[in-house]
Amino acid sequence: MKYLSTLFTLALAVSPARADDFLYLECENTTRAIFTEIKTQKIIKERTKDETLTLKIDLSNKKFTTYKDSQWDEMEIKDQKLKATINKDENGLSVNGNLEIEIDPVGKLASKINFIAWAIATEIEMSGDCYSIDESAFNAARQKAK
Repeated sequence: MKYLSTLFTLALAVSPARADDFLYLECENTTRAIFTEIKTQKIIKERTKDETLTLKIDLSNKKFTTYKDSQWDEMEIKDQKLKATINKDENGLSVNGNLEIEIDPVGKLASKINFIAWAIATEIEMSGDCYSIDESAFNAARQKAK
Protein backbone atom coordinates (compact mmCIF):
# COMPACT_ATOMS: atom_id res chain seq x y z
CA MET A 1 0.00 0.00 0.00
CA LYS A 2 2.89 2.32 0.80
CA TYR A 3 4.28 1.78 -2.72
CA LEU A 4 0.91 2.59 -4.32
CA SER A 5 0.74 5.87 -2.39
CA THR A 6 4.28 6.77 -3.46
CA LEU A 7 3.49 6.01 -7.12
CA PHE A 8 0.32 8.12 -6.95
CA THR A 9 2.26 11.07 -5.45
CA LEU A 10 4.94 10.72 -8.12
CA ALA A 11 2.32 10.63 -10.89
CA LEU A 12 0.77 13.85 -9.62
CA ALA A 13 4.17 15.55 -9.44
CA VAL A 14 4.90 14.94 -13.13
CA SER A 15 1.35 15.61 -14.36
CA PRO A 16 1.14 18.08 -17.28
CA ALA A 17 -1.52 20.11 -15.42
CA ARG A 18 0.97 22.28 -13.51
CA ALA A 19 0.76 25.90 -12.41
CA ASP A 20 3.14 26.81 -15.25
CA ASP A 21 1.17 24.90 -17.89
CA PHE A 22 1.52 26.60 -21.29
CA LEU A 23 0.26 25.58 -24.71
CA TYR A 24 2.02 26.82 -27.84
CA LEU A 25 0.19 26.90 -31.18
CA GLU A 26 0.95 27.87 -34.73
CA CYS A 27 -2.07 28.63 -36.92
CA GLU A 28 -2.04 28.84 -40.72
CA ASN A 29 -4.81 31.34 -41.54
CA THR A 30 -6.53 33.10 -44.35
CA THR A 31 -7.30 36.67 -43.32
CA ARG A 32 -9.84 38.81 -45.16
CA ALA A 33 -10.06 42.54 -44.46
CA ILE A 34 -12.72 44.95 -45.74
CA PHE A 35 -12.07 48.68 -45.32
CA THR A 36 -15.18 50.89 -45.45
CA GLU A 37 -15.63 54.65 -45.27
CA ILE A 38 -18.08 55.14 -42.41
CA LYS A 39 -19.87 58.24 -43.74
CA THR A 40 -20.63 56.88 -47.22
CA GLN A 41 -20.51 53.14 -46.43
CA LYS A 42 -18.36 52.83 -49.55
CA ILE A 43 -15.88 49.94 -49.59
CA ILE A 44 -12.44 51.45 -50.00
CA LYS A 45 -10.45 48.25 -50.27
CA GLU A 46 -10.71 44.49 -49.77
CA ARG A 47 -7.67 42.36 -49.11
CA THR A 48 -7.15 38.64 -48.51
CA LYS A 49 -3.86 37.10 -47.45
CA ASP A 50 -2.48 33.92 -45.96
CA GLU A 51 -0.51 34.32 -42.76
CA THR A 52 0.78 32.46 -39.74
CA LEU A 53 -0.24 33.28 -36.18
CA THR A 54 1.88 31.91 -33.32
CA LEU A 55 0.37 31.84 -29.83
CA LYS A 56 1.42 31.20 -26.23
CA ILE A 57 -1.52 30.17 -24.04
CA ASP A 58 -1.32 30.25 -20.24
CA LEU A 59 -3.93 27.65 -19.31
CA SER A 60 -3.63 28.21 -15.54
CA ASN A 61 -4.13 31.97 -15.65
CA LYS A 62 -6.58 31.98 -18.58
CA LYS A 63 -4.68 34.36 -20.84
CA PHE A 64 -2.83 34.28 -24.16
CA THR A 65 -0.41 36.34 -26.23
CA THR A 66 0.94 36.27 -29.78
CA TYR A 67 4.51 36.25 -30.96
CA LYS A 68 4.11 39.91 -32.05
CA ASP A 69 2.55 41.15 -28.81
CA SER A 70 3.98 41.84 -25.37
CA GLN A 71 0.54 42.12 -23.72
CA TRP A 72 -1.62 39.25 -22.54
CA ASP A 73 -5.33 38.98 -23.39
CA GLU A 74 -7.95 37.33 -21.20
CA MET A 75 -9.68 34.16 -22.40
CA GLU A 76 -11.74 31.23 -21.23
CA ILE A 77 -11.71 27.55 -22.04
CA LYS A 78 -15.18 26.30 -22.84
CA ASP A 79 -16.27 23.22 -24.80
CA GLN A 80 -12.58 22.35 -25.42
CA LYS A 81 -12.04 25.71 -27.14
CA LEU A 82 -10.13 28.86 -26.31
CA LYS A 83 -12.63 31.72 -26.47
CA ALA A 84 -11.72 35.38 -26.23
CA THR A 85 -13.78 38.54 -26.58
CA ILE A 86 -12.01 41.76 -27.46
CA ASN A 87 -13.58 45.11 -26.57
CA LYS A 88 -11.30 48.14 -26.43
CA ASP A 89 -11.84 51.87 -26.89
CA GLU A 90 -8.64 53.90 -26.70
CA ASN A 91 -7.45 57.13 -28.33
CA GLY A 92 -10.05 57.14 -31.09
CA LEU A 93 -9.65 53.45 -31.88
CA SER A 94 -12.50 51.04 -31.18
CA VAL A 95 -11.86 47.29 -31.41
CA ASN A 96 -14.59 44.66 -30.95
CA GLY A 97 -14.55 41.01 -31.83
CA ASN A 98 -14.01 37.42 -30.88
CA LEU A 99 -11.51 34.62 -31.31
CA GLU A 100 -12.16 30.90 -31.02
CA ILE A 101 -9.58 28.11 -31.30
CA GLU A 102 -10.12 24.39 -30.85
CA ILE A 103 -7.48 23.24 -28.35
CA ASP A 104 -8.51 19.74 -27.26
CA PRO A 105 -7.70 18.42 -29.77
CA VAL A 106 -5.94 21.32 -31.47
CA GLY A 107 -7.75 22.28 -34.67
CA LYS A 108 -9.66 25.15 -36.24
CA LEU A 109 -9.30 28.90 -35.61
CA ALA A 110 -12.09 31.39 -36.33
CA SER A 111 -12.09 35.11 -35.59
CA LYS A 112 -14.05 38.20 -36.52
CA ILE A 113 -12.85 41.62 -35.39
CA ASN A 114 -14.14 45.11 -36.20
CA PHE A 115 -11.87 48.16 -35.97
CA ILE A 116 -13.11 51.73 -36.15
CA ALA A 117 -10.55 54.50 -36.38
CA TRP A 118 -11.08 58.00 -37.65
CA ALA A 119 -13.49 57.70 -40.59
CA ILE A 120 -12.68 54.09 -41.54
CA ALA A 121 -14.29 50.85 -40.37
CA THR A 122 -12.33 47.65 -40.92
CA GLU A 123 -13.84 44.19 -40.66
CA ILE A 124 -11.34 41.34 -40.36
CA GLU A 125 -12.23 37.67 -40.58
CA MET A 126 -9.68 34.93 -39.97
CA SER A 127 -10.05 31.18 -40.43
CA GLY A 128 -7.48 28.44 -40.40
CA ASP A 129 -5.94 25.37 -38.88
CA CYS A 130 -3.71 25.23 -35.81
CA TYR A 131 -1.19 22.70 -34.57
CA SER A 132 0.91 22.34 -31.43
CA ILE A 133 4.49 23.60 -31.36
CA ASP A 134 7.05 23.80 -28.58
CA GLU A 135 8.29 26.80 -26.61
CA SER A 136 11.46 27.15 -28.70
CA ALA A 137 9.39 27.53 -31.91
CA PHE A 138 7.33 30.28 -30.25
CA ASN A 139 10.47 32.06 -29.06
CA ALA A 140 12.03 31.80 -32.54
CA ALA A 141 8.90 33.38 -34.09
CA ARG A 142 9.03 36.18 -31.49
CA GLN A 143 12.72 36.85 -32.22
CA LYS A 144 12.09 36.90 -35.98
CA ALA A 145 9.23 39.43 -35.52
CA LYS A 146 11.49 41.95 -33.74
